[in-house]
Amino acid sequence: ITEQDITVQQAVQGQFTNFDLPNDTAVDNLDLSQFLGRGRNMSILLNQYGLIVIDGVPQDVSDSSFGGFKSRQSGTLNPEVIASITYLKGLAATNKYGTLGRNGVLLITTKMAQASESTGEIEEKPLGTTLTYSGSAQNINKLSDAPYMSPLKDAQSIDEAFNAYLEQRSDHGNSPSFYLNAYDYFEGWQNPLISKRILSNVYEIAYNNADMLKVVAYKQQASGNYKDAEKTFERILKLEPRKSQSYRNLALAQSFAGNYQEALDLYNRMENNINVGGADFTGLYKTIFNETRNLISQHGKDVNTQGVDQKFMSPMKYKVRILFEWNDLDAEFDLNIINPQNRFFTWSHTQSENSQNILMEHQQGYGLEEFYLTPSDKGEWQFNVTYYGKSSADTDPTFIKITTFKNFGSPNQTKKVEVVRLDRKDVEQTVTKIVVN
Repeated sequence: ITEQDITVQQAVQGQFTNFDLPNDTAVDNLDLSQFLGRGRNMSILLNQYGLIVIDGVPQDVSDSSFGGFKSRQSGTLNPEVIASITYLKGLAATNKYGTLGRNGVLLITTKMAQASESTGEIEEKPLGTTLTYSGSAQNINKLSDAPYMSPLKDAQSIDEAFNAYLEQRSDHGNSPSFYLNAYDYFEGWQNPLISKRILSNVYEIAYNNADMLKVVAYKQQASGNYKDAEKTFERILKLEPRKSQSYRNLALAQSFAGNYQEALDLYNRMENNINVGGADFTGLYKTIFNETRNLISQHGKDVNTQGVDQKFMSPMKYKVRILFEWNDLDAEFDLNIINPQNRFFTWSHTQSENSQNILMEHQQGYGLEEFYLTPSDKGEWQFNVTYYGKSSADTDPTFIKITTFKNFGSPNQTKKVEVVRLDRKDVEQTVTKIVVN
């Protein structure tokens, strides 16, 4: 919130992705309670406005249904008394506020409430519940069930396994999936030399296939080969210079590899649309914003921040940040997120449920979604995926990279990268579990 923000409406305009505050010509200023969140219900019979919570107290929701009313009590706050504004969507919104949060939640914390936090006077109470999970997801297979994998799995030594691999390669050596599956198997033998050698074959036969190279980069990051992943993402950027995530992926890879200044410079180019091939970063704005702030927070002493907007200098902290990325934009799946109380929220990446978002992903070139957990979200969280295949004729598996940051933005931040293969359709599979202490 800057000194130029005369109203709270001005403070939130343009600050959040998938957040829309339509202009009402019938009034002199915008009504904050009429904000529209991502995935809103477009039926005139149902309310599509979001929920506003001020210092933990939910406000009356404006009614956008047929013949409904408008509430203005939240639009009169003076920005000078506001300490922070947070926009919750999806899991974060429904987990805390149930059906009231289905259209998004705008949390406003005043300076008075912030000053009272240490006394425990301000307590945010969850309202409502999400649905109770009653499914029985299967654990996802770490190894492929492809027939050519059987001789490798039957091997009693790494030498025997490698000989079996060479035999199978004579028939399947033209398939990138063969090398990716073999790589997963040899990772179990904990021989980095052989694993890296096998993975390099994908790079050679799929040098112009960005979707396959993304999987290579994912696996390089999962195994800690950050320098190799940086080079792979450099190649992907050359192949797809108009896709927004090509630039963001490289910036994050540079950061993982310890090239903090290069990463910051690239993030800054994305922010200012300088030498980025005309890519549109609207859908990735929140991701880029938070990763830039985190980079400066973690490595500010190692970078030159001259010319970087001051909004990136403010500190931020999240207990857990979970980032899902997929290599093929045509992939369709449902992500069920089950909280410690066995309640769940479904984030859908299907044409039937999320077509507008998928269209934007294709137009801008990104496949990514992130979720945040707070210190109050203690316990084990389970993430299940049901894969439905692809909207295209491509039959290659889809790969998802799951990056979990704990204590995101704090000095003791940690990260874990996992890569899962989606090749079984219409089966709910657990892809990761996260414990919040």
